[in-house]
Amino acid sequence: MPCASPYKHQHEKSSTVVTAGQVDTLTRKEAILGIALAGTSGAAILAHTFGSLPMAFTVPFVVMPSAIILGSAVLLGRGLIARLHVLAVLLIVGTSAGAVATAAYDLARAVLRLALGFSFNPFGAIPIFGQLMTGFSPSHPIALVAGSIYHLWNGISFGIMFALFKPRGGALAGLTWGLMLAGLMLGHLHPSPPCQR
Repeated sequence: MPCASPYKHQHEKSSTVVTAGQVDTLTRKEAILGIALAGTSGAAILAHTFGSLPMAFTVPFVVMPSAIILGSAVLLGRGLIARLHVLAVLLIVGTSAGAVATAAYDLARAVLRLALGFSFNPFGAIPIFGQLMTGFSPSHPIALVAGSIYHLWNGISFGIMFALFKPRGGALAGLTWGLMLAGLMLGHLHPSPPCQR
């Protein structure tokens, strides 16, 4: 009779599927690290608005590396390491929720603009994001694409932050979180285009 592999139990344990109902097993330090990485896109706006770090620096050297680290955590966590698998579940849930919420937010803004006849452009910050990152004019296709990608990642990062901070928060708490961030962005943190010399 062949001997049982001493690694069988360990392999089964590390390959256990972690569902969204089990997302409360992250330690405080793990959650804080994930929130810090996901929050770098918002920090880039803060640093540009209130500090002296331009988005042309923070996006390629801070935001994108953080996004790569989070993506790597997802890949590593797909059944390889139990702890990272728990984190990966949260990142996937947050990414999905953030992307859907961003699409719904953009659709609502477009509908409200048409229905209420607003004269201002609710998407005006997107080309400015692109201009700040690339140096091209807001109407340049590269700036528009870069700004749109950053806008989407920003929404996804907010979803990740909420998923890590309050894994079982529910739709109502998530909606409250999103509305609070939208109000903050509209009221204070939308960037201004750089001065033309």
